[in-house]
Amino acid sequence: EQTPDTMVPTGPTLEPATSTAGEKSMEKGDYAAPNSSQKGEIPSTPNLQRAPTSGSTQVFDAVSTPITATPAPTASDRSKTKATTPPRTPKKSVPIETVTPRKVTFSPVAPVAEPAPVAAPTPVAPVTVPPLPSAPAPSATTRTRSGRVVKNRDYNVFSKKGMLAYTKLKSGHLGPLEQFMSDYIANYTDNKRMTLGKYVKEKDHDRGITAAESEIRSIKENGTGELLFYKDLTKQQKDNVRRGFMFLLDKFKSSGAFDKTKARYVYNGKEQPEGTITETSAQTINPITLFILFGITAYEDYEADCVDVVAAFLKALLQLPPGEDIIIEFDVATSKVWVNLYPDDAKYLHHGRLYLRLIKSLYGIKQAPHDWWIMLSKFLVKLGYKQCPYDQCLYSKRDDKGHVLYVPTHVDDMYVTGTRGNNPLRTELYDAMRKEFGKITVEPATSFLGFSLRQDRKERAMYVDMNAQVQAIFQKHPELQNLRSRLNPCDADFYKRDEDAKPVNRKKYLSLLMSIYYPARFVIPQLLPTLSYLAQYGQEPTTSEMSRLLKVYGYVLNKDFTIRICPNGMQVGASMDAAYAVHPDGRSHSATVLTVGTAPVGYVSRKIKTIANSSTAAEGYTLGDGIPLVVWTRDLVKWLGYPQNGPAVVSQDNTAVIQMSTKHDSLFNRSKHMLIKFLFIRDHVDRKVITLRYVRTTELTADLLTKALYGPNFRRNLRALTGYEPVQ
Repeated sequence: EQTPDTMVPTGPTLEPATSTAGEKSMEKGDYAAPNSSQKGEIPSTPNLQRAPTSGSTQVFDAVSTPITATPAPTASDRSKTKATTPPRTPKKSVPIETVTPRKVTFSPVAPVAEPAPVAAPTPVAPVTVPPLPSAPAPSATTRTRSGRVVKNRDYNVFSKKGMLAYTKLKSGHLGPLEQFMSDYIANYTDNKRMTLGKYVKEKDHDRGITAAESEIRSIKENGTGELLFYKDLTKQQKDNVRRGFMFLLDKFKSSGAFDKTKARYVYNGKEQPEGTITETSAQTINPITLFILFGITAYEDYEADCVDVVAAFLKALLQLPPGEDIIIEFDVATSKVWVNLYPDDAKYLHHGRLYLRLIKSLYGIKQAPHDWWIMLSKFLVKLGYKQCPYDQCLYSKRDDKGHVLYVPTHVDDMYVTGTRGNNPLRTELYDAMRKEFGKITVEPATSFLGFSLRQDRKERAMYVDMNAQVQAIFQKHPELQNLRSRLNPCDADFYKRDEDAKPVNRKKYLSLLMSIYYPARFVIPQLLPTLSYLAQYGQEPTTSEMSRLLKVYGYVLNKDFTIRICPNGMQVGASMDAAYAVHPDGRSHSATVLTVGTAPVGYVSRKIKTIANSSTAAEGYTLGDGIPLVVWTRDLVKWLGYPQNGPAVVSQDNTAVIQMSTKHDSLFNRSKHMLIKFLFIRDHVDRKVITLRYVRTTELTADLLTKALYGPNFRRNLRALTGYEPVQ
């Protein structure tokens, strides 16, 4: 037999490895090997075979097979080999990020029967195998396996591949941002919903089965649909068959404590037939309305409950066009649980699956929220409740004895607040709901829609926070806990952008930005101008924006943020201000703090869509956009039963705006471009709907929401902004 020591190289000849499977194996960095079951497979041991016949070629892997050889051939051997060697195949173009594999081809010579003995072996020089080419330099674009040209992100340190490339490039020395994103990739965890089979295997078997059985009972007992034999389905019904999925999710209370495992059987709405879709819109309660009710509960010392309708969507009749049906195909796991609960339904199984024709709505059906909202609205109106014309998700009822009950709705959740003690309206509502919808849950209002609520009856105040949601962000991203704690969400160079900064992963940037933006809208308003500024770079974020966003998280780290709603009356007012040309595109920033009494109930901080050519114009645009919100709030509070004594007081720090909005002879040629805005403001002033009051900038509460402040300027009006001092 021939061994590598008796093989004589003929060149060697270097050529790119080719494969009948195409270039996919090359993109993976594979190497060609002899007698492999799959092209590109690397043998773990050298594949040494008996010497082939004349003219054949033996191929060895240039990486895994050690190769040695006898002394170099003579000149005549080289010339013969050169004559018989086929011309070199031109290299094919390969993707830029791949490394072109190479192989070494050797042509064996006929074995010698009896080699002549030698006195002493001659030192053998090993054949030098050329090294693999180094990784190519990054370029602007690259071609994927499907042939699509995409932007090259090999050295984007905020992507998983880019982090590895950057680590190699810098020999493992990572900066703070790169280290943060490395931890982000390594520690990313989330409480995501799971299918029934996955939850039972990976989490808790008994808890998952119990939750699934509860959901199936709801579907069965509520008459959501009727089971059908698959053989009895018409052709149109078979065309409308779509699959559903049983999802399980661990739910937590607003305090962060585990609540329960909730199962939902969801229809695949993405595949819902177009002909079965009707009206899909559904109303939800306005957050400002909800905060006003929090204030009324504290001001009147009312009693509040949180009410939830169990399996609400399964109660409403499904609205379908004539002649249309929706058929659901249950998966095997859910069908098995169903049959275990109801053995008589096993006759409907078809290849282990059940088929259900919907009669009522189901989660995932596009019109299900609208159908439920219509059903709930008709129920409350029939019970004698009045629907608010300013917020269609708010209902109220009063009786002759002075009892009152307010019912704001958010899908199937309700915050029921009204007169304390023996309130017959409350008893009437709960009894009617149990009769109409079956099971409902009624709990004291300590948590609603993610808000943690604490009512202080002695102070007549309501404390609202979302600290559990903020802490959940840090649990989801443990690497954030390594940030340095800060006293301010920004610093002096906040508006300076590094033009040479590297791009970051857009999905991760937006995830971190919007995760903190939601609680900031309601309970951490001092973050709104900073986050609003960073949001405009959401399309192409860089390390410059990411570093500033991490400073915001450093400010939030290990802190509790609570809004105090303690109205000293029910008079509506507002504080409005604008910052002139603070955005890179020359636009200004507006802010409005809406108040009831002296307590804040709503915050608005956003970029002005129109470019203002002066600070007076920016303030005028802010007033023009904010006054409709004040008027709406004023009408809403009046509908709730609190008359407004006099116009709403709007605080401003620009005397020119006040003069142009109140005096009829103040409009001149230089203000023609703002004429409509100021005429709109003046009309409300003349009708005594609002009145403008001058407040110095250092005392104006809304000034904190117009720009990214730091230091004493940031802490100056913070207590008033969060309700611990009167809003100015």
